[in-house]
Amino acid sequence: MSHSSFEPGRHTSAKLPLRSITEWAIRHPVWALLIAIAFGAGGVAYSGMSLGFKTKRADLIDPSAEYHRRWLNYTDSFGDQSDMVVVVEGENPDDIKQVIDDLGWHLEQDTEHFSQVLYRTDAKAPALRAKGLQFLNTDELHQIDRWLDELSRVLKGQWGLFNISSIFLGLRHQVERADPGTSNEPSPAMEPLFYQAQLFANSLDRFAAKKSVFVSPWQSMSAIGADLPESDRQELHLMNAAGTMGFLKVRAVVEENDFAGASASIQRLREVLETLRGSYPDAKIGLTGIPVLEFDEMQQSQQAMLWASGISFGGVAIFLIIGFRGVRHPLMALAMLLVAMAWSLGAATGIIGHLNILSVSFFAILIGLGIDFAIHYLARYLELRHAGEELQSALVDTATSVGPGIVTAGITTALAFYCAAFTDFLGVAELGIIAGTGILLCVVAAFIMLPALVTLGDQHTEPRQLPIPFQGRALKRLISRHPVLVVAVTLAMTGYVGVYGLNVKYDYNLLNLQAENLESVEVQSRVFEQSDGSLLFAVSVADSPEQALELKEKFLKLDGVKRVVELASQLPKTASEDTSLLVQAINVRLANLPPRNSSIAQLAGKTYEVEPDKVGLRVEELWEQLQKFPTPLSQAATNSLDKFLNRFDELTAEEQVKLIAAYEDRMTADLLSQLYEIRDASDVQPVTIDDFPETVRSRMVSDKGKWLLQIYPAYEIWDHEPLERFVQEVREVDPNVTGTPLQNYEAAQQIATSYERVAIYALITVFIVLLIDFHSIKDGLLALLPPLAGGALMMGVLGLLGVDLNPANLIVLPLVIGIGVDDGVHVVHDFRQQTANYRMSASTTNAIVLTSLTSMIGFGSMMVASHRGLYSLGLVLVVGVGACLFVSLVMLPALLTLFSRETPKSHPWRFTDEGRAMPRDRGARSREQEEALPQPDSPIDFTTTDNPNLLS
Repeated sequence: MSHSSFEPGRHTSAKLPLRSITEWAIRHPVWALLIAIAFGAGGVAYSGMSLGFKTKRADLIDPSAEYHRRWLNYTDSFGDQSDMVVVVEGENPDDIKQVIDDLGWHLEQDTEHFSQVLYRTDAKAPALRAKGLQFLNTDELHQIDRWLDELSRVLKGQWGLFNISSIFLGLRHQVERADPGTSNEPSPAMEPLFYQAQLFANSLDRFAAKKSVFVSPWQSMSAIGADLPESDRQELHLMNAAGTMGFLKVRAVVEENDFAGASASIQRLREVLETLRGSYPDAKIGLTGIPVLEFDEMQQSQQAMLWASGISFGGVAIFLIIGFRGVRHPLMALAMLLVAMAWSLGAATGIIGHLNILSVSFFAILIGLGIDFAIHYLARYLELRHAGEELQSALVDTATSVGPGIVTAGITTALAFYCAAFTDFLGVAELGIIAGTGILLCVVAAFIMLPALVTLGDQHTEPRQLPIPFQGRALKRLISRHPVLVVAVTLAMTGYVGVYGLNVKYDYNLLNLQAENLESVEVQSRVFEQSDGSLLFAVSVADSPEQALELKEKFLKLDGVKRVVELASQLPKTASEDTSLLVQAINVRLANLPPRNSSIAQLAGKTYEVEPDKVGLRVEELWEQLQKFPTPLSQAATNSLDKFLNRFDELTAEEQVKLIAAYEDRMTADLLSQLYEIRDASDVQPVTIDDFPETVRSRMVSDKGKWLLQIYPAYEIWDHEPLERFVQEVREVDPNVTGTPLQNYEAAQQIATSYERVAIYALITVFIVLLIDFHSIKDGLLALLPPLAGGALMMGVLGLLGVDLNPANLIVLPLVIGIGVDDGVHVVHDFRQQTANYRMSASTTNAIVLTSLTSMIGFGSMMVASHRGLYSLGLVLVVGVGACLFVSLVMLPALLTLFSRETPKSHPWRFTDEGRAMPRDRGARSREQEEALPQPDSPIDFTTTDNPNLLS
């Protein structure tokens, strides 16, 4: 790249300080390096003591955003931890339950890693069991009370009356009293009697057929449990309807300042599951949940970035060595970059105070962009040394010629990132501020460290011993000879390919960023397909249980809602003041029950006697009474009684006595069990939310008295269109609804909008800076050609490849603008400093090629990642940087060549046929003297001590 240090009227304000800084660094190279390194060490130490880390996705969102305030209000009441979900699949429900019970027990013991283990709901809530009667309405309580009235003599101790004969006699009398006698049509009031008769008839008949089979005849008499919360009527595991999939939910004990948040708990859970798989080889055990998906994404990203960093560093180093044809100068560039990154880390600590999962990527950005300034500086320096200048003079001329271009490129690139501060997405804004500041610090480091490093490293090196960078002679010759053809072909190609950019869409689906065949992703898909659950659900917060029930009813009317989970519907539906007296009366009646395991003989004592003939008579009398009524229940009862009588008549008297005695024992035990169940559920203290199991209560009701509703979608909502439809529907019911799907929806929208705004703001800001720098609208527009035409070309190539933009790769917009403008600025500066027909200087060619290739290698290394988000980011950046390189090396120089033919310029520099700078003020050399200089493409003898650059 050929720039003059004496360009009249250009960059005077930038040249003077750059010249002064360079001269000071040349005179005091050791001090310059010590000061730079000291500041770098201070920055690292300061960040080590004060830099924080925000590891949650919610930390990327502006807390003042309305939708995020709703999320923060929710997390303030219920916490921001989501469940990890263990999924056990199998064919036998009992086997699944055994695995879940075993796992649940182990996790409950490990309080260091796990909390709120939920895998079944059962009698772990004894308070609810003790207050079970309060879940019945007053009619059901009156029914129990009437039944106890019928048993009043037995409850007073007259168990000798408790036998089949008495029961069947009582049923016959009740049927007779209820019979209106006007027709064969029974009154509705008789149906319960028919039902009870059918229960006893069926129970007695089945016992007579097989004594091991006893069916309770008391089921309808005890309504207890009919309206109890399902979770407390029985030990209920979390299973799908088919019984092929069981679930365990658990929350992680989260570590502070851990980028993966729940990493230790998730890793420990996977160790437990691996051990469990060995004990239950037939069960298919998987792990999923929002924390697990995020952890897997972070793990994959970290592993991929580790590999990518190694590949990137090695690739950049190789290209620098090839480009500079030596080792010493690439090491200088890398040393400058390391110190600048240390400064940037300290600046990030002082300005922002923390890094988030987006802004941590500023290291990769600085590696890709910060090295560019060193490449341009060193390429210019080497060109001037080969042009015959002494070391100090070459450094000063480098600073005053290429320096203003570096400053302009640095400012424009930094401003492109600073524009992110004006967006609503906090993660992007913080990344923009940190990356922009880092870019400026790289510029400062270039002008302080590189002169000092070069002074110390090259002070005893002759120009002929210095490497000769890549020149690109064939390309420059083509452009200079056929600029019209080159412009026409490149414009046509860009236009044709760019049209395909219309096919590029924005993919909102976060699952598409994950690696294929990832367990947590596959498991969550099976959960949605085989159960009525989903990892994504909206949440609505109610101030009272009554409001929660009202919201639930409205949500369930929506087409997009499959089910709503809440706790309010599990509370008693009848007010405590309406049931307390009835419950208390029942409790008093059952205060003196005999022992549970008492037999009828023990209870009745000497009065107990089995009379088979009497039993047969009472059964037959009831049969005759029921025969009068042709209802399904009465006929079912008569059929059972008829079969019993037939079986009974076939028995001997002794067998009849044994049968009746055995049945009455079972009937008595069953009655006592029913009575004890009622008494044990007759606590009159009102039911409160504290009576529910803590694992359920803590998830659904906050300490502040807020009631949570979880609204599950009727379809998958990872893709944008169904997600948008779901969000719009639930917001019609509750405008303040929030939850992970709504956060994903709003954040994805905000990310896309933010990067679009950044791109627009950056282009406007950069153009203003270019106008100030060039004092020319035409030159400013020409400098914007690489990002604009390169961006169009990039989008077209992505459209041809079928690659969409997504939340991971959308960062390419400001990056492509920064990289493209950087190239454009240097080419236009090169153009403005030449005379006659434009031909890109060797240093500019070499610098642009090297900066672009190192960026492509650096970013392209991410394509080794299995994480599809990182892979797409690497691919898109490779395409984008390559497109900007094509425009900067081919289209833009061809246009400038045409313009230079139309407006010839005079300039104090002259150029050889190969575009090498020859300062006129140093005296003209003869053609023989020029040809004696090292030629760009001449071979270098690496075996001689005169050319030690590859090892120096």
